[in-house]
Amino acid sequence: MSSDIAEELSRQTRDLVSRFESRADSFSRRADLTKLAVGVDAPSADRLARRIFGEGEHVATGIDGSMDFDERLQMMLFYANATAYSCPFTVGEHVSFDLAAAHRDSRLAASAAVPLWAEDLGSVFSAEPEVDIELEHSMERIPNSFMTLGELYLGVLATEKSKIIFLDRPMSGTFSTLSRDARNLFRRGESNLVKWHGGHGASQFDIYLGFQLGPPSVTVPTRRRFLPLAVLKLLMGGPASSRQLAEKLRVKESEVARALKKLEKMDKDHGNALIADRTEGGLKLRDGVGGYWDRLVALSLSYARGVFRERRHPLSLGSEEYLTILDVNTVCLFLLGELQRRAMEKGAMLIGIAKDTTATDISRAVLPFATSAGFIRLDEAPPRLKNDR
Repeated sequence: MSSDIAEELSRQTRDLVSRFESRADSFSRRADLTKLAVGVDAPSADRLARRIFGEGEHVATGIDGSMDFDERLQMMLFYANATAYSCPFTVGEHVSFDLAAAHRDSRLAASAAVPLWAEDLGSVFSAEPEVDIELEHSMERIPNSFMTLGELYLGVLATEKSKIIFLDRPMSGTFSTLSRDARNLFRRGESNLVKWHGGHGASQFDIYLGFQLGPPSVTVPTRRRFLPLAVLKLLMGGPASSRQLAEKLRVKESEVARALKKLEKMDKDHGNALIADRTEGGLKLRDGVGGYWDRLVALSLSYARGVFRERRHPLSLGSEEYLTILDVNTVCLFLLGELQRRAMEKGAMLIGIAKDTTATDISRAVLPFATSAGFIRLDEAPPRLKNDR
């Protein structure tokens, strides 16, 4: 029965793709309309694809999620899921996608149902909602966080085989939202994430470093605001004098001295978790500090597996202790960083798609203006484009 449903879904998907291609083709065949768009240098694009992916057959994967919530007898039920479709593409003299072979990837699926008593909602919000409209908005944040978690978790898994990964969300907007919540988490105090089934060795300080530094592959700017973090990253590779640090970072030694003082304050603020010894003109870090990212990735993947594979309650830690939405979004921030790191390491391309299903600028503004300005032939009807996608 399940195979019949999957086959029917695949057939209907091919039909929808065919309709989309027909509408796009109706635009591309019109010389008057193509003047409104920026053209693609196809030969250059093909050469770039051969350089990035290599010739041969590869896989592209698109990931999307959905969410909902409901109330039953003073209990709130939150639903979130993410799924992936994979499509083969070939890189040779030209790049071609076999859209007819697009299929739902059964290996890449994540779903979760999160039950909460209404009276416990305040325990998982970053702040207690004061009015009904605030409460409704806050409730939407719960399934949205788990939908984001599912999409990023599947994205990390997809890097094992996929050379192109499409996410139904812009990277920049996702990063800014998640980093904002991580910042708010630190303002509130300690996180309960380290209590998630042992925390995989991660500490509160690891979480702080993960937020401040990101993955080890990320380059930290050397502007004054970020210089202490840039110095810290260098010191993770081994002790160095202020002179050596200044030479490597191409800054003045006096600037490095100020940065080292800020690192000493960071050490004091975090219970002496950073510095092992103060050498002449430099610092030596404690053993294991540089492994912060590995511990955070282990914790984040363990959390995602617990939610989507092992069916653990994703917010309750027992004994009336809960994770908050800020905790969940901080895990998402780490998964986003790991997704980008693995994509760079494996030569995969990440493409974030803006939410454009309700954008109608082409049909409402561009086509009418182009008609009145004489760009479009009036003897032919405009293409049936209902949104900008």
